[in-house]
Amino acid sequence: IWFKERDSDEWRELASLKIVKKSLLYFITEDKDNLYISFYFNRRGRVVRYNLKSGAEEEIYHTPLESYGVFGIWPSKDGRVLRLISSDGGFYESQNSGRTWQVVERFRDGLLNMALDEQNGILWVQTSKGKILKTVNGGRSWEDVSLGLQKFAKADKIENLVFDRRTGFLYLATGHWLLRSFYGTNNWNVLSLLIPPEALP
Repeated sequence: IWFKERDSDEWRELASLKIVKKSLLYFITEDKDNLYISFYFNRRGRVVRYNLKSGAEEEIYHTPLESYGVFGIWPSKDGRVLRLISSDGGFYESQNSGRTWQVVERFRDGLLNMALDEQNGILWVQTSKGKILKTVNGGRSWEDVSLGLQKFAKADKIENLVFDRRTGFLYLATGHWLLRSFYGTNNWNVLSLLIPPEALP
């Protein structure tokens, strides 16, 4: 992992003792002082918090069961409230910077990806069955916004989802084509592209 600070042009390798090299890396995000890195090692998904100033690092979470990974992390700006999604179907939350965790919601299907509108506190997650779920209250309630995808063949084969904060569109790279919805509602539209859908990331 290589990183650079916002006001610097210099890239540095992350000198981590917690993250074993050649581990599967799934997700990286940040708050004002730290990087949060999810990876898979020794048959469990794990999350390490790495302080960019001191270099201190701490494993703050690992999956309670083997063979599951952590596929998204949502820290508050001050790092006190942390939320994460796991392929075990859990949406987890910590109110004390990762010292203890609780299950906010448990889904039947695994959670494999997420997109975030941080300014408005909106989160979308992708399930292992090709659904897109949306929450506006930190996971206390959820809306299925993938119902509008049913009119598109193979749209449940989702490769990626990305929120563009400049335009307010949630984009889905699917087996059908590239789709988008304004703030991730059930009103999905196909974009015209010059490349085949299988070439999308």
